[in-house]
Amino acid sequence: MALQLWEILKESIVAFTGLSPETFFTVLALGLAGLFGSLRDRHQRPRDYQEQMQPLPPPVQLVETSEDKLKQYDGTDPKKSLLANRGQIYDVSQRRRSYDVFLSFRGTDVRNSFLSHLYIALVQSGINTYMDNEDLKKGEQISTALMEAIEESQIAIVVFSKNYASSLWCLEEVAKIMECKEQRGLMVFPVFYKVEPREVRRQRQDYVYTEAMAKHEVKFGKDSEKVKRWKKALLDAGSLSGWPFMDGTSEAKIIEDIVKKISELKMYDVFLSFRGEDVREYFVNSLNEALVQKGIKTFMDSKNLQKGQDFPSKLKEAIEQSRMYIVVFSENYAESWWCLKELVQIQGEKNRTKQLLPIFYKVAPREVRGQNPQEVSGKKQSYEKALTDHESEFGKRKVKKWKEALSKAANVNGIHLHDGNMSGCIARIVKEMEKMMQRIE
Repeated sequence: MALQLWEILKESIVAFTGLSPETFFTVLALGLAGLFGSLRDRHQRPRDYQEQMQPLPPPVQLVETSEDKLKQYDGTDPKKSLLANRGQIYDVSQRRRSYDVFLSFRGTDVRNSFLSHLYIALVQSGINTYMDNEDLKKGEQISTALMEAIEESQIAIVVFSKNYASSLWCLEEVAKIMECKEQRGLMVFPVFYKVEPREVRRQRQDYVYTEAMAKHEVKFGKDSEKVKRWKKALLDAGSLSGWPFMDGTSEAKIIEDIVKKISELKMYDVFLSFRGEDVREYFVNSLNEALVQKGIKTFMDSKNLQKGQDFPSKLKEAIEQSRMYIVVFSENYAESWWCLKELVQIQGEKNRTKQLLPIFYKVAPREVRGQNPQEVSGKKQSYEKALTDHESEFGKRKVKKWKEALSKAANVNGIHLHDGNMSGCIARIVKEMEKMMQRIE
C-alpha cells in the first residue's frame, strides 16, 4: 500500500511541476531551509525569497475549433497533440510563450546551490519558470521537450559556469537559445557564474572553455558544423550584457536584481478585456495587431474560457502586471461572469499609473449601467437582465459588486462605436493609448 502511494506521489510531482521527485524534494528542502533562516547558509537570501516554493503548472492553450475539424483529425500527425473535450480541443502543438523564463545551466555546477535559489525566487515572484528535470538529460540526444520549452519561453537565462561547455546538452541549449533570439525575438540574459565573459567568448589556450571545446573537436571534428555552431553561440551569448558572479559576490543581491529585471520585462502596456464571441474576430484581433505594430505590449487572452472553471491565476497576474486597460463593452459582455470578474479585478488594480479606456461597441454607457435596456437585433439585450440572471447563481452580494464595477467604468470617458463601424476608430484608440502611456511615463 505504501509503495502504491509513493508511486502516485511521484507521478503527481512530475505531472504538476515538471520536476523529478529528487529535484522537487531538493528544491523544497532548500526553500524550507530559507524559511527557517538556517544560519549555516553561506549566502543569506532576502526575506521575500524565504517562503516555501509553490511551483505553477505550465498553462495549456485552448483554441477554438469546429466540430468538423475535430472529426477530421485522425491522430496521424505526430507533431500535433490533441485532447478533445466537449466539442473543443486543446492543441498542445500551438502553445507559444508558455513560460516566462527558461533556465539553461550545468546541473553539477549550480543545480543544488545558486540555480535552485534563483528558481525559488522567480517562482515566488509569480514568474512561470522552466527548470529541466534531471531525468531528461540522459544520453547525448537533447530531448524534444527541452527544445519546445525554449521555443515557448519569453526569456532565457543562461548560467555559464566552469563545466557548462563540457556538456553537449548545454551547448545544444545555448545554440537553440541564440537561434530563437534571432528568429523569434527571445530575450537572453547570461549569468557568468565564477567565469569571466571573455572565457566564454574567446577560445584561448588557458581558458577552461577552450579545453572543453578541444575535446568536442576531437570527437566531432574541428571543422564540423556542430562545433562551429556551438562556438558561435558561445561567442554571441558571451557578448551579451548580464550579471557577473565571482567569489565574494552577494548571491542574494544578484538574485534580487535578476528577479527585478525579469518582473519589469513581464509588464504589459495594455490588458484587453472583451467578450470573445462578440468582438474577437471582427474587432479585437485587429485592434491588438495595431497596438503591437506600434510597439505597445498587449495581453490578449486567446483562450475560449469554459463556464464552470475557476478564474485562472494567469489572468490575475496579467491584470496586475498591466499599466493600462481597454475594456470593450459589447452586447453580451455582462452575460459572462469571466468578463465581470476581470472588470472588478481591473478596478482593484487601477491607481494613478494605471488607466482604463472603455470602448462602447454597439451599446451605450447607460445600458452598461443597467439603465434603459434597448432592442438590439430584434431581441431585448440588456446588462440589467444579464445581471438579474446571475443573481440566482452567484447571489445578490457578488452581483452588486459587478453592478458597481460596470457603473464606475461606464462613467469613464471612452470611445463609442454605436454601429460597429471600425473606420478610423482603431487608429484613434491607438493614439489615445500612446497619449496615456506618455502621461504614465
